[in-house]
Amino acid sequence: MEAQNLKISELVSSIEARNLAKLEKKQKEFELQMEKIIAGATQLVSSVSRQLKGYIHNCKPDKKQIIKIEDFLDNPEVLLKKSDFFEGVIENVKKELDKIEPDEKKKKKFLSIEKTLKDSVKEIQRKHKEISNKIIENIAAIKKLKLKLTTKEFKKNLENLTEKKRQLEEEKKNIKTEGEGDAGDLLNELEKILSSISNKEIRINKK
Repeated sequence: MEAQNLKISELVSSIEARNLAKLEKKQKEFELQMEKIIAGATQLVSSVSRQLKGYIHNCKPDKKQIIKIEDFLDNPEVLLKKSDFFEGVIENVKKELDKIEPDEKKKKKFLSIEKTLKDSVKEIQRKHKEISNKIIENIAAIKKLKLKLTTKEFKKNLENLTEKKRQLEEEKKNIKTEGEGDAGDLLNELEKILSSISNKEIRINKK
């Protein structure tokens, strides 16, 4: 039992365990970065949502276009992987802006956003791809280390040994309190238990 506990302690305090903790910390940092990227995509779509809705209402595009535009509005994360259609719609909005946006201030704001929108989309997509790759690599490294650091086998051995220890203590108690039964049979039983624990044949001197 001491040997199994020692192996568990060695694994828990090993260099690999420390490396695993670092990887898991890094994973959380990557996830926070990903949340910021998604928030950036949401903000980007939100900044032109008024004009996109106006485009649907005033320019009456076909049903397929409407579904795609609404998908961007409802799920801005779509922008992280595909943007050609989105950029095309923004171009159409720009052409029809006088019809879509009556508010001059909002019109000027849209035009200022539209100038940098394509570059902003590409930058968000670049960051998304970069962090996605890092997350995939990091998860693979974590899984590999976890397999190496598993204590499941040692804990199972410890449970078995604990049960065998309990059995031995029960036998010892019976011998002391009852003083009955054939001593040879008890010693034979003890030999079996000890042999099972040590994985080798144990013989007790019965003289």
